[in-house]
Amino acid sequence: MTIQTPEQIPTPIFSGFLETADGTLRAGEPTRAEIGRPEWWFASDVVGEGFRPPQSSETYLLVRFAFSLTPPPNCEVEQAQLSAQLTCAGTDAKPVVFDLFPREILEESKNDVKVKLEPSLKLEEVEAKIGSIEATIHMLKVDPIITTAGVGLANPIWSYKKHRRHPIIGTRMAYAIIGYPSSAQNMTVKLALNANVSGRYGLWPLRIPSTADAQLTHVIP
Repeated sequence: MTIQTPEQIPTPIFSGFLETADGTLRAGEPTRAEIGRPEWWFASDVVGEGFRPPQSSETYLLVRFAFSLTPPPNCEVEQAQLSAQLTCAGTDAKPVVFDLFPREILEESKNDVKVKLEPSLKLEEVEAKIGSIEATIHMLKVDPIITTAGVGLANPIWSYKKHRRHPIIGTRMAYAIIGYPSSAQNMTVKLALNANVSGRYGLWPLRIPSTADAQLTHVIP
């Protein structure tokens, strides 16, 4: 299976302005944000016959997350953080993140990135080969400076930092491999987005309004 990463968010579940911690908008300089509905595939469908789950009693998913940021003129996003809180219904067990992509990017951005989902549930960047048949993900761009956290836990986090040649603006996509008990009724994903935006009034820590919590909570499958 080949998965093509879109350039724009297909289905936004939030579209609006970021606010400060006290619930106010920055007067005259609002930063617009969008968060996409998490898209997912069964890892067994992506990998195919070679898939060997670590635990037969668990369900494994490839999940795509998306967000976009548009700061006002003469402002820049210095840092941004996308995070997800994962829980299961019908069981005390928690989902577990097996891998994230992008995992860590410290220098230049790249184009036409090809990522292979290994049967071991690892996402590995590989060179594209003409005529090859693999479980792959194509991404048009990888951000310049990214660090992540949450592998082995139920809280994946992608942290973005502005690069001197590559601002944090527009749409960003990220992938996670997640496992959860098959006995669970479903998995709930609660998303959050924070950003530090600089401008003529200084540096402002911003977040999605708390009134949007229900919009940012999504159930899989």
